[in-house]
Amino acid sequence: MSQAKQIDPVHLSRILEQLLRHLLSWVQAFFAAAPLLFISLTYLFSAYAALHLGHWPQPLIDDPKFIASDDLLMDLLYFNVPIFLIVAFCSVVVFPLLTLLHWRSHSRKWHFSLIAIFLVGCLLSYFGVSDRLDWYFD
Repeated sequence: MSQAKQIDPVHLSRILEQLLRHLLSWVQAFFAAAPLLFISLTYLFSAYAALHLGHWPQPLIDDPKFIASDDLLMDLLYFNVPIFLIVAFCSVVVFPLLTLLHWRSHSRKWHFSLIAIFLVGCLLSYFGVSDRLDWYFD
C-alpha cells in the first residue's frame, strides 16, 4: 500500500503568500503604467485613424466610429480607449494604496521607479491627451 503524501499547511501557506505577493507586484506595476498605456493607446488609435483618413483626425469633423467600420483593429482600438481611460482613473486610487501596502516588501528603488512612471504618465495624460479625447468623444 502506498501512503498519501501529506501537505504541510505551513509550507503551503508560505507558497500561497509568495504567489499573492508576486501577483500584487504585477498589479501594482500595471496600475503604475496605466496612464502611459492609456496615452499610448489613444495616440495609437489616432495614428491608425490618420492612416485611413490621410490626415490627423480633427474633432467634430472625423467621427472615430465611422472611419473604418469594417476594420477589426480599428474596432479593437475604439472599444479599448474608454476601458483604459477608466483604468487610468482607477489607478489614481489603486496605485498609491498598493504602494503603501507593499512598501516594506520591495526595495525603495522599485517603488520610486514605479512612482516616477506613474507621475510621468499622469502629467502627460493631463497635458497631452485633451485634443485626442475631444476627437474621440465628440
